[in-house]
Amino acid sequence: MCVNYWRRQSTALLGHTGAMGHPGPVAVDDLSMLELFDGVSGVGRLAGLLEVRELVAGAEVVRKGDASTSFALVGMGTIEIFDTDGTVLAVAERGSIVGELGIASGRPRRATAVAASPTVLYVGGRDAFEEMLALPGLRRRLQRIAAARLAMAAPEVPATLRDGSDVYLRPLLASDKLAYTNQLRRWSAESLRRRFFSAAAPSADLIDYLVEIDYVDHFAWVVVDRVRPDVGLGLARYVRSAGDPRRAEVAFGVDEESRGRGVATMLLGALAAAADCAGIATFTAEMLADNDAMRAVLGKADARFHAVDGSSVSAELEVEAACALLPAHLGDDLAAAANDVVSAAGIALVVPHPRAT
Repeated sequence: MCVNYWRRQSTALLGHTGAMGHPGPVAVDDLSMLELFDGVSGVGRLAGLLEVRELVAGAEVVRKGDASTSFALVGMGTIEIFDTDGTVLAVAERGSIVGELGIASGRPRRATAVAASPTVLYVGGRDAFEEMLALPGLRRRLQRIAAARLAMAAPEVPATLRDGSDVYLRPLLASDKLAYTNQLRRWSAESLRRRFFSAAAPSADLIDYLVEIDYVDHFAWVVVDRVRPDVGLGLARYVRSAGDPRRAEVAFGVDEESRGRGVATMLLGALAAAADCAGIATFTAEMLADNDAMRAVLGKADARFHAVDGSSVSAELEVEAACALLPAHLGDDLAAAANDVVSAAGIALVVPHPRAT
């Protein structure tokens, strides 16, 4: 679609009620048939809070910078989401949700969305959004959508390693699965043993768990080369304790060729920046007793070590101490990048339709 065309549109549908299309009530059956509501009961009240809007191809749905007062479910057609320069960031098709991040956070629209074909939307305001979050079984589904969407939009944070190499830090994405799997295949048996307590490569199910995260109870950063951002140098994650929401277990994986360059130390500080946003105060870790490298990294944050058995030890450290491992400006940048992802996912927004990524 021509960028100049959609820029000429005068009014954004979701910013100005009735600006385009012909409002009308939403049928309960039409709403129930959307994939988002599969297996969800009690959508009748929500349907009563929504309006049907019909758009022609080229009509603006939302405009970047406008106030966020409503959201829309795509009942038919295709919505393209554009960056300022006209780059298509995502495509939302039937069953997708558009505009919910702004209405949940109260922030202006982050991008411009345009109907790429004749489109039917089910449009609602804050009352409809709150009703949707209250539907049994839907809140968690929306939470995961929002977290993944915001993680994809999170800025890459520039940093410099101990040896002067320029890198980026960014949240781990589901699309990193293949690269992560290939990286593990290159690791030696000893590296696998130290990371996974076994020389065998992790199963496909475990890799799915390690990559498909919710960014609130399970958050992960990756470090990539700034010149070749497809080259991953390391990854670290925390997983919140089920018994104590103020505690989380951390784990690291640094590519064998990148060890000794400060990658793990940087990742520990980055995890702390995200954990602080999520209300986590204490990190724990368990490692093999002979994993001197990990013990050295955690020791920089004054970790306390305890023997678990003859072959492994546990560690406990404060998130505040781990934050102090980073230069102040880098910690602030990482906290800002993580905050939108963690906080928005925590109040439950939305996860992208599979074809919208």
